[in-house]
Amino acid sequence: YWGGYFRDDPKELPALVASGVVGRYEKSVAGSTLLGVLHSLARQGGQSEGKVATALASQLEAHQLCTADPKKAKAARMKQTIGHPFHGLGLVVPYDKKTEVGYRELNTSVQEFKKVVAQIAAGKATKEQKDSYQTTLTFADVANDECDFGHSLEVGLDLFCFSESPSVAADGIRLMDTAYMLLDRPVFREILAAQMERRSEKIECKTSKD
Repeated sequence: YWGGYFRDDPKELPALVASGVVGRYEKSVAGSTLLGVLHSLARQGGQSEGKVATALASQLEAHQLCTADPKKAKAARMKQTIGHPFHGLGLVVPYDKKTEVGYRELNTSVQEFKKVVAQIAAGKATKEQKDSYQTTLTFADVANDECDFGHSLEVGLDLFCFSESPSVAADGIRLMDTAYMLLDRPVFREILAAQMERRSEKIECKTSKD
């Protein structure tokens, strides 16, 4: 289990506290503040944790912060988001409702795209699925050309969820890097590059041991 602040834009304050399980790409909304989430976890423990919960509760009150309510936090989050990336936390990008510029839906259903990507990553895709995959990548590039940067970011994030496949990861990184550049989120580009460099080091280390 892990938990931490989640940001849509590195220039803005964290949007929420996300949680998940190591090795799985699905994430959950745990609350709006880390202090509130820690308080909630402490309340679930025994007597010693109860003392911690009391101390955290006093800090929440002192700073006028709310206790963690995952259902309310998730409902509030979903009202702010567009798109349905695989990780489950939605997507927040600049979007003009009047001109409909900034984001467009995928060219297929989320479930169908997830199935296609899973088959591509496992090396079991049919020709039809491979063609569908390539079409989605092409549509993502077209979306960038037409200023719907959120579309390519969503596709990139989805592909990154299957980053155990080098080819799928490469496609996802390319789309994410381009989208972050176009959305003026350079810090995320740096984090992505550092993360992939770290992964490469781990793979090289494992290969040398084998």
